Amino acid sequence: MKVKAGFIVALFLIILISHLIAVAYDLYIKVFWFDLILHFLGGVALGLSALRIFAKQLDQTKPWFRFLTVVMFAVLGSFAWELFEFSVLHFA
Repeated sequence: MKVKAGFIVALFLIILISHLIAVAYDLYIKVFWFDLILHFLGGVALGLSALRIFAKQLDQTKPWFRFLTVVMFAVLGSFAWELFEFSVLHFA
């Protein structure tokens, strides 16, 4: 599967802009499901990034391994982001 880099960058920019708007207007408090949407979009963006980064290697693998690689990349990236958020809130 060929994923264009511009699409991934645009998705990350949409997430970033949405986050900045949410912080400015307290959307995380006012709209309880807003955080869920951004987390979902972040996982999709990380999964698409994995498809882009490992495209040549994943073309030669079975579909279940491709799926597992994309999911694990998204989980690892999400864990790193949550660890960063925790660090900023508690140590900065």
